[in-house]
Amino acid sequence: MNENTALDFDLSDFDFSEMNLLSQEELNERRTDITGVIDDDTVFVKPNLVSCEKMQIVEDLPNLEYHKTDGFVSSSRLKSLNVTEWHFVNYIGSTAPAFAFGNVVHDDIEKRIKLGSFVNWAASALKAKTTIKHDKLEISNEYLKIIKQYRKDFENNKTLSNLTENCLSEVSFFDFERMVKVRPDIITQVGNDIVIFDIKTVASIHWLNSDIRKYKYDLSAGMYADVIEKATGKKVRWCFLLICKVTGLTQLVEVKDKTLQDWKFGFTSLLDDVNGINLDRPKGYKKEMI
Repeated sequence: MNENTALDFDLSDFDFSEMNLLSQEELNERRTDITGVIDDDTVFVKPNLVSCEKMQIVEDLPNLEYHKTDGFVSSSRLKSLNVTEWHFVNYIGSTAPAFAFGNVVHDDIEKRIKLGSFVNWAASALKAKTTIKHDKLEISNEYLKIIKQYRKDFENNKTLSNLTENCLSEVSFFDFERMVKVRPDIITQVGNDIVIFDIKTVASIHWLNSDIRKYKYDLSAGMYADVIEKATGKKVRWCFLLICKVTGLTQLVEVKDKTLQDWKFGFTSLLDDVNGINLDRPKGYKKEMI
């Protein structure tokens, strides 16, 4: 097992060429690294989620219905405010082709949680490495190898197996007081705490800090934690469930309480900025000196 991965780890001494030198047997030995307070002895319980006047909680809301909900700000839209006010006001949600395999993984794990089995993907006859044909449930051999690898962890690893048997997937939270909405990948309860597992497909397990900065995962985590704490009245903890889209290896990375508090503050601060936007004349790019 590797050491626990914290969000302030030092990558300066890591040899990124190492992964290219490992045999398949060595990769399999490193396949899952789950450390910290979440371990094989952790008892997961499906949380009892109840709506109230200012917070509506909806299970099994179709994905299209969630994304077309008018008036509520999603984390993706809020992130666009980091670009300019104009981008926030004129936000149009879209999914880039680069995220296509990530969506496949999300759907695969969601089906495992809700129905007890994975999606019945078959190898495509096409040679393209990135082939995904949803209508025929066909996918490239390269992607299928990765899928089979992480599925072994979900079937054979006690922590992941227990988690998927005792959690909820894709529950939608609508905050009517602040008009924001969140939809965590996996939500469960450990003791008195709510624990969110955010599924991320990554090019390298070791580049998480870089991905957090690049894709603003900290803003999403802070937003989700803040909203769900208000909805449940319970402390929220956050874990990234990483799946390497090169090897299929998995790892859980737990976020420290202080780090999550900082991320929540970042969310509320940015949300406050929304109130200062002139919707008729949103600001564009600022002048810069280079």
